[in-house]
Amino acid sequence: MSDRHNGYQTHRTAPWLVARLTRQRLGFFQPDILITQLERSDEIAAVALGHGVQVVLMVQDAQFDWWPWPAPHPHIRLISNSEFIASRVRDQMGIESTVIYPVIRWESYKVSSRVPEFITFVNPVPEKGVELALEIAALVPNRRFLLVESWPVGEKARRRLRDGLKQLPNVTFAGWTHDMRTVYSRTALLIVPSQWEEAFGRVALEAQVSGIPVVARDIGGLGEVLRDSGILLPQNAAADAWVQTIERLLSDQSFYAACSTAASINASRPEFNPLHQVDRFLAIATERISK
Repeated sequence: MSDRHNGYQTHRTAPWLVARLTRQRLGFFQPDILITQLERSDEIAAVALGHGVQVVLMVQDAQFDWWPWPAPHPHIRLISNSEFIASRVRDQMGIESTVIYPVIRWESYKVSSRVPEFITFVNPVPEKGVELALEIAALVPNRRFLLVESWPVGEKARRRLRDGLKQLPNVTFAGWTHDMRTVYSRTALLIVPSQWEEAFGRVALEAQVSGIPVVARDIGGLGEVLRDSGILLPQNAAADAWVQTIERLLSDQSFYAACSTAASINASRPEFNPLHQVDRFLAIATERISK
């Protein structure tokens, strides 16, 4: 199957066919470099190396035990999506990796104006902290919450979530969207109560592009993304601590304005600039190819 949802031609297939089709594509295209990530990257890298093609392996999360990793090889270069992940690669694999942050295209997220009606939570699944988000919402029935699907929510999980929301009339569920500006244009603040170690936490930066304050759990790479521009709560912070922070933000206009300004400034950091990221990536790829 092929599509252009990413803005360029993309071919999709069953996971167990990827290595075989990679072998075919390498023979057809004869590329200088292959980029791979996540599951089956060990198989894909092995195919590329067998064809004499150098590999850039993108390390995108901290779940190192979810799939096998390629063995260290002089023609494999690793790129981590945060300093947090680079430190994990160093500790667990004994390999140095280059850090290049995820590309956030401002035009895809920045809104010209906002009607700040919702406290927004993206990706209502257990790993991202949906239970905590719902507990927070239950404590402030006067505040409106928006839950936005990101990872596909299966039908069974969707029914369970909708059943739970029947007890929370202040919470709205929105399905997956191509255009997150429709979400951020209605967002007063973003909460990121992740329960697992976020490699980067791009949703926080997406919101900050439009000056939206972010309240996040201090876990994984979220602190690296936000620095002092957002509000980081301890990992063991209970729902009432989240509520106190949210209420302060939404009740204190000067505090909200300061957090909004800090968010915009943080999103403008040079290392988040897409041109900077592309230049770094091309420099790495060129370096590997020239050797």
